[in-house]
Amino acid sequence: MSSYALVIDVSNQWIAVGLCGANLRLEKNRRAPREASNRLVPLIGELLQEAGVKKPDWIVCARGPGSFTGVRIGVCAARTLAQFWEIPVFGVDSLAFYAYAAFRALEEDPEKIPDRIGVMIDGKQKRVYARFFQPGADPVEQFSSESLDIPPAVFIEQHESAVEKNGPSRIQSPPRYFADEPDIVRSYFREGDSIPEILSLPVPRASVLYELALLVKGKERAGDWADLLPEYLREDPARSKFPHGYKAS
Repeated sequence: MSSYALVIDVSNQWIAVGLCGANLRLEKNRRAPREASNRLVPLIGELLQEAGVKKPDWIVCARGPGSFTGVRIGVCAARTLAQFWEIPVFGVDSLAFYAYAAFRALEEDPEKIPDRIGVMIDGKQKRVYARFFQPGADPVEQFSSESLDIPPAVFIEQHESAVEKNGPSRIQSPPRYFADEPDIVRSYFREGDSIPEILSLPVPRASVLYELALLVKGKERAGDWADLLPEYLREDPARSKFPHGYKAS
């Protein structure tokens, strides 16, 4: 009997959902900033209806970091559906997913795969959520590292310093950088900073998130809905403004 996973990512500007299994890759992608709350559940319903599946066997969800609202909506939907259907849910770091997706896109031309990949998501406040990815390393092991909340110039400096430590002979091509909003991320650099080429991240695909989840799931088990928690990295700005909570006068 086939096992199907409902795959959800609304942690950024896209709604990416899919129903994936051994012989099934049914997915939908919509660039829909600020529309996930209205469109996510109907898209899930369409997927199940098209596949003729009453309910999936487990859920894969990108848990952040990314858009505060998007992360909250995606995780909340995954938790609610997992509880309702009484099925396990598996969370994947969003930046791990985007880094892996960028690597998979570069695989089409193996000679151009760099020693390291840098992925950045606009975090506002002139900072980005960022992560390194080494194509030659075990993806499962390196995705256990933490994502960063950092100014892009500092991230680039750390990234290129790490590449230099590997030695020139190991560098296949210069580091490559990806961002969800390259123009916005470039605007966060200071005058006089050296700004490298920053490419647009590939459109997020549920099938690629499912592929990564299968890799990671070999070492980490899917859990109960209550175990899935959002990864914001940055503290909610309302908490710093109202550390003791807000009370109406």
